[in-house]
Amino acid sequence: MARDAGLKLGYHNHNWEFFRLTDNPAQTAYDVLTEVTDPDLVHLEIDLFWATRGARDPVDLIQRNRGRVLQYHVKDMNQAGSFEDPGQGLLDFARIFRHSDEAGVREYIVERDDAGSPPRQPADALDTARVGYQFLRTVRF
Repeated sequence: MARDAGLKLGYHNHNWEFFRLTDNPAQTAYDVLTEVTDPDLVHLEIDLFWATRGARDPVDLIQRNRGRVLQYHVKDMNQAGSFEDPGQGLLDFARIFRHSDEAGVREYIVERDDAGSPPRQPADALDTARVGYQFLRTVRF
């Protein structure tokens, strides 16, 4: 249907796509999604935080989907397993970003799910945008 309409689709993961399927524990929903969709029509935006929360190594996901990962969703994780501004937490972004050409990445998207709309912290989501921008400007890989 997408091809007929001249559309290409993107898919953004969360953590639950990496849970083992009950009827086939050797597979996850993400495995099924990437196997049955046409890479020319469906690209991937790997959310680095949620992939990590789903116990998947983003580099492994990139290597399994070379050329198909057009975007990284750049979100960091604190020691409690919750959100942190990019570059302020546990994720080794330089290690992941070294695979950007292999992945096919065109965009690095900064977000923090718990930013903005008080009582969320930080209360202003633009604070995360500023920290993320500065981090992306200075990270070396």
